[in-house]
Amino acid sequence: MTWLQLEAVDDATSTRCAALSKPFSGDASKVSVVIERGSPPAPEEGEEAPAEVEDDGEPAPEGYTKVMVTESMRLSYSIAAIDSSCACIPKGAMIMDANENVAPNRSFPGVDGASATDPASYCHFRPVANPKSIVKLGDAADPASDCFESLTDDVPTGCWSFKLSGTGAAVVCSNLLWPGFTGYAALGAPSYGYCYFGNGLKNTDIAFML
Repeated sequence: MTWLQLEAVDDATSTRCAALSKPFSGDASKVSVVIERGSPPAPEEGEEAPAEVEDDGEPAPEGYTKVMVTESMRLSYSIAAIDSSCACIPKGAMIMDANENVAPNRSFPGVDGASATDPASYCHFRPVANPKSIVKLGDAADPASDCFESLTDDVPTGCWSFKLSGTGAAVVCSNLLWPGFTGYAALGAPSYGYCYFGNGLKNTDIAFML
C-alpha cells in the first residue's frame, strides 16, 4: 500500500472535479478529461506552452478546450467537499472562548431526547460559509455557542436523515447528498462523532428521493 499526501485544489479545479461522476479507479495518476469553454491560457514570458491533453475521444469542439484532472485531484476535492458538507456536531457541543478559539464545551449535557431527531439541534463543524448564516449569527443571542451554521439551512431541504438507535440511547444521522456519511450523538451524554465510508461520489439523484 502506498500513502500519498494530497494537495489542496483551487476553485477552478474543484469545479472541474465536481463535473465528474464516474467511479474512482484507485489509481492516483489516472487522468480524466473535462471539456470547458475557452482556449488554454497563454504561457507567461519565459514559460513553455502546456502540453495538449491527449485521449481516445473526439477533439474538443471549436471554442472549447480539454483540461486534465488526475484522480488524486478528484480525491482531494471529494474529501474537502464531504467534510465541508457533512461534518456536524450537536448544537452547544463546541463554543468560542474569549480569544475566539473554538473549544469543547465542558458543560455540554448531551442531546436532549425530545429534540434528538430535529436538524435544528445540530450544526456544521466548519467556518461559516453561508452569507445568510453570517447575518443570523451576527445577531445571535449567545455568540459563544451560536457560532456555527444550523443544518436546517442546508440545500436541498431534507438532505439529512435522523433516527434513534435500536436501544434508543443515541441518535444516528446520515447525509443523503453524500451517501456513506454517518454521524452519531448519545442522548444525555457528551458523546458524539462522525465518519464516512462511501465511494466518494455525490448523489446526483437526490432530487428524485425527496
